[in-house]
Amino acid sequence: MPAFDRSPLLAVETAFALAVLLVAAVMVTNVPVEYPTGPTLGGVPVGPELVVPGALGIIVLVDAVTDGLDIWSIVVGAMSAVTVLLASVSLHTLYTSNLGMFAGGLFTLAAGVPLALLVLGRRVVDTVARQKRNTASGAR
Repeated sequence: MPAFDRSPLLAVETAFALAVLLVAAVMVTNVPVEYPTGPTLGGVPVGPELVVPGALGIIVLVDAVTDGLDIWSIVVGAMSAVTVLLASVSLHTLYTSNLGMFAGGLFTLAAGVPLALLVLGRRVVDTVARQKRNTASGAR
């Protein structure tokens, strides 16, 4: 059992998992977006397809480390490490080179979407298990 309340971390993790799926849905469906083609933050290009999965990877990695050593934390920790690595390399490539066509967002989302699905799937399983425990303890 962790020494601190993880519910805020889990809520942020779930929000970023949903955000990754939203960014992927916008990119796949080619929905017109309100933000400019190349959003910037202080002159530095910031692509949501790179930043959002990278942030999810960092949050999930922190959660996996605080969760303790089990098979879930190893699998999700490895996937989040790959996502953070891809986001970091893609951001670095985007910032330091003048590329005509950049596919780093595709690779980052390709790693971020399965990570987001795992996180959301785990939330569903945890919620169902908690409800079953509460129902079983209330029936006694």
